[in-house]
Amino acid sequence: MTNYKGAPFTVACFWSMKTALRFGCGSQQSWLTEVVEPSSDALDYDLCSAAKVSVLVSILHSNFPGLQAVRHLLSFQKGTVNIRLAEFILASVDGGLVVGQVVEIVEAFTIGASVIRIRLDNAREVNAVDTERGGVLSVPAAQVCKACAPICVESAAMCELHAWLEGGMYTFTY
Repeated sequence: MTNYKGAPFTVACFWSMKTALRFGCGSQQSWLTEVVEPSSDALDYDLCSAAKVSVLVSILHSNFPGLQAVRHLLSFQKGTVNIRLAEFILASVDGGLVVGQVVEIVEAFTIGASVIRIRLDNAREVNAVDTERGGVLSVPAAQVCKACAPICVESAAMCELHAWLEGGMYTFTY
């Protein structure tokens, strides 16, 4: 029996991850993501207490058995798309399109990897896109909000939206 994944190995991995995330000023790079803007430089290793405060961390803690640390992000950039807290996005979820407001962005770390997950509030399913009004989506304001699972940034297609309420309809431009 070997002890190659004991405490010293785990500490060395955390220190190398912390060093890798420290370079850059203002925005930092992470292994599997584009540019990210964290809410603080500290990684949160106490997942039980973080899960009590954050709905998304609670979901991640139960779904990722090898989760080591998390940090909340203010924004991130995936290609040319810049996703920020409190902004509306259009995302592909389970083969359909969902419009919602970003309320939480979390970067989750396992040994050797990191993933980003987004939680939406006021998520509404987009049933049809009006092709005559290019770049405009409309969703009834009275439409029941859909319970949306965390969005996997690595596999989801996303688009930033500008939103306003007009005559009982949410109108989004992209």
